[in-house]
Amino acid sequence: MSKRFIFIAAILILAVFLFLGIFYGYPQYQKWQLKKQSQKFLEDYLKPYKEDTYGGKTPEETWGMFLDALKKEDVDLAAKYFEATRQEKTQQWLREVKEKNVLGDMIKDLTASGLDKVKEYGNTSEFIIGPIGQEATAYPIFRKNTVTNIWKISSL
Repeated sequence: MSKRFIFIAAILILAVFLFLGIFYGYPQYQKWQLKKQSQKFLEDYLKPYKEDTYGGKTPEETWGMFLDALKKEDVDLAAKYFEATRQEKTQQWLREVKEKNVLGDMIKDLTASGLDKVKEYGNTSEFIIGPIGQEATAYPIFRKNTVTNIWKISSL
């Protein structure tokens, strides 16, 4: 065999490997990249839920913790009993309530009667607060953080 034949065969073998690498390896690389990006997205999405440990094993327990924080005028702590995606806005709202000196009125309204369950479905529970026969003071909704298994206030 001549050196020229070996050279051409080596070039053809290299071309076949290059062809297989491009048409088989590149799509596999893209799948790997997509999987890696998806895992990163999921980790980033779940991070606030994994780190959110404020709340109780039941909606009622979370409600009690929330009211205790309000009674201590710790609105930053009180906001932590809300769902992770609502904590920042709730914190701002509670600070405004405190600055306007109506936090005591709010606590009085929220504790005027018991927390009565209206509906429960899956990881969501709806309640009503207010004297029987009168207009409700609030309609708190609780959702379970399924990552940490604690109940959070979704809306008030």
